[in-house]
Amino acid sequence: MWLAALGVFLLITQTPVPIETFAVPKSFNCRNSLIADEWRAMVLEFHNERRRVVSEGKQLNSGKMMPAAKNMNELV
Repeated sequence: MWLAALGVFLLITQTPVPIETFAVPKSFNCRNSLIADEWRAMVLEFHNERRRVVSEGKQLNSGKMMPAAKNMNELV
């Protein structure tokens, strides 16, 4: 069974898929046009909010609050 799954995995990962992209000016200056800037901004905001909770010492871990971060910068 696992051999068949491995075969399917290799077939999927090794089959070339022609994807055409074009250069679009992005505020993030990323050349990958497959991901929209709105998505990048949303992911960045998500990570920064979670990091902010941890840095303020408001994150629970095993029923206790984690210590506040001493030097956690915001991602840009």
